[in-house]
Amino acid sequence: MNHVGVDVEDYSSEYPGHFFQMDASDITSLVEVFFNDEIDLMWLSPPCQAYSNLSYVHHDNPKQVHDTFYDLNVRGVIHYLEPDHYIIENVSSCGDLHEPTRINGFGVGYDFDLERHFETSFPCPDAIGDGESVLNMEKGIGDSYTNVAEAKGVPSEWGKTAVRSAIPKGYVQHLLHHCPSVDGVEPASDNGSQQHLTNFA
Repeated sequence: MNHVGVDVEDYSSEYPGHFFQMDASDITSLVEVFFNDEIDLMWLSPPCQAYSNLSYVHHDNPKQVHDTFYDLNVRGVIHYLEPDHYIIENVSSCGDLHEPTRINGFGVGYDFDLERHFETSFPCPDAIGDGESVLNMEKGIGDSYTNVAEAKGVPSEWGKTAVRSAIPKGYVQHLLHHCPSVDGVEPASDNGSQQHLTNFA
């Protein structure tokens, strides 16, 4: 399976596949990249600022300041490119996800309670567990972002923004295990086996 990434920022040196630096909401450019290609799975990670509870610290209505799914043409991209399946990832407070799968760290073998929501085009059960979190992932990104990186299993050299955006591999394993267009992905078992997959958005 080939991996193709698209983002306005240049992540070509980190991306594990073919990378195109362009606006992912631009249908014309995307059609040129994926012309006649069959897309098994499309993963979309729209910026979360319009939906994050932390944005309310600075704005009464973050949706008036930051781009929403509508502004970013998220569903238009899915409609025109017609992937076999798709996943849209965002924060748990995002109201524009349709019946999302809920995943937190405890549910997939980590020692933290970072909850993220994923709208999927295929049935996928929640993975929500209980426990005592070793870190506050939502607010502990300041001076302790290196600890957050270690807990997630990502390099601290990526910096605060990338560490904050990183989706731990166990979350991705859970989703891909249930995706009909992806074969051979085992569900997450314990955080000792976790590596990382980055969400560039």
